[in-house]
Amino acid sequence: MIFKKYMTEAMLDEFLIEERKKFNEGVYGKEFSDIFKNAFPCNTNAVLLNIIPEQAEDIYRIFLSQELIVDIEIPRNKSLLLPTVINYIEMQDYLENHKIHGIEKRYILKLIRSAKKEKTGKI
Repeated sequence: MIFKKYMTEAMLDEFLIEERKKFNEGVYGKEFSDIFKNAFPCNTNAVLLNIIPEQAEDIYRIFLSQELIVDIEIPRNKSLLLPTVINYIEMQDYLENHKIHGIEKRYILKLIRSAKKEKTGKI
């Protein structure tokens, strides 16, 4: 995820809307979309936070809910028949133990508030 050096709350709101739109439209590839929809069929809050390309797989880090972030590892070499791996990270652990600062942290907190608002109808 690429942030500008300075982003207002309105800019973060717009960025969030665009990211949700891209996620739901399958911009990140059919295989990823299919795997995600099969694993989390009813999720509407999901937002891609990052794609980490590794040698044998691509790791997609996704904001799933106000309580959870998931990493989905999709192998690049389909002939090896490696399983897709889904790792769960609790939000509190993510906020405390991953190096997120500044605008990225504001964005994560905005995602949490947005998910709470959608779930409860209030912030």
